[in-house]
Amino acid sequence: MRRSLSQFLFCTAYSYNNSICSVWHEDLLHVKKNDGIDNTSEDALYIRLATKDFLSLRDNKRKPIGGVGAAAIIISCGLLVMIFLLMIIWRNKLKWVFGASLSGTQASIGIIAFKYNDLGHATKNFSEQLGAGGFGSVFKGVLSDLTTIAVKRLDVAHQGEKQFRAEVSSLGLIQHINLVKLIGFCCEGGKRLLVYEHMPNGSLDAHLFHSSRAIVLNWSTRYQIAVGVARGLSYLHQSCHKCIIHCDIKPENILLNASFAPKIADFGIGSSY
Repeated sequence: MRRSLSQFLFCTAYSYNNSICSVWHEDLLHVKKNDGIDNTSEDALYIRLATKDFLSLRDNKRKPIGGVGAAAIIISCGLLVMIFLLMIIWRNKLKWVFGASLSGTQASIGIIAFKYNDLGHATKNFSEQLGAGGFGSVFKGVLSDLTTIAVKRLDVAHQGEKQFRAEVSSLGLIQHINLVKLIGFCCEGGKRLLVYEHMPNGSLDAHLFHSSRAIVLNWSTRYQIAVGVARGLSYLHQSCHKCIIHCDIKPENILLNASFAPKIADFGIGSSY
């Protein structure tokens, strides 16, 4: 069917198939309703649009893509900022726990930073003294998890902060069955404390020279103590990360656990007890 040019210029839409041209002039509500022509074609339907409508349609198609891209950028930036803040918080936490001089020491991880009030409560206000030395006194304490500890309260007049942190750093690197283990420390204001595992049988000198208040050791036990002390010294002098020469080995600095296994103390600035 032939159509005049004016019909195409002012139509709403048109479709062409098998030499049949279908034209729509009014609002396009249903493609089956055209100018009286029964159209069953499944071919393309061409719709007439104004230039501004075409540009608006094209911009609307682009907006979702631009929106998704912008959202992805914002989320990525937010994640990067969050990771950066977490790294700063974690770094500051490590500095607070271990101090500036302990940063980067692997074996220091695991040493507990105690509060002075908590140690005061654990030791019942430092009431049960186990011993004393040139650098301070040692007190017995019990933590909230029922772990028995020995708290060494250092004499600040002889102990600066730099020396104290060097002590914690070096002791944190040392782990041996025949050396007294450092559990934690406290550094608040002018207060300096070191927290060790507790040795229930005290020092060796009490069993050798004060039989009235200690158990007399048989020769087998004395031999095992001597061998354990030799192993501990060998580790300190030759095998640990930073070799330490123990310049004050004596019975007062050899502590005994519940089974009388020896553990060497006072290889830093620690006092015996």
